[in-house]
Amino acid sequence: SRTSADTHSRLKVLAEQVNSAVGNVLLLWGNISIAVVSTSKEATAALVSVGQVEMAEKLNAGLSFALEPANSVTESLQNVTMIMDSISNVTDEDLSKGLAQVQDMLQVSLQKAD
Repeated sequence: SRTSADTHSRLKVLAEQVNSAVGNVLLLWGNISIAVVSTSKEATAALVSVGQVEMAEKLNAGLSFALEPANSVTESLQNVTMIMDSISNVTDEDLSKGLAQVQDMLQVSLQKAD
């Protein structure tokens, strides 16, 4: 039907926009993550070289703790793009289920980010 075709057309545009936005976020997060890990390695080496092994361990533990939720959000965003890709050619009922999954996943990601 026309309504179904219009819905799928809009979904295609939505999927492109979501995938583009998520791709940008993941690219930026990748750059940030690389910088944090690199800086952490340098800081750890510097702390160890001046005899502050315990401080180096605390730094690494703190960064790991801080990065864990962000990595979980990254995984959820990757899952969202997979779902968006998979629901572009489905029935209206499956489309509703897929969009509900995307909404749930994004809400969980936001809660983890808090």
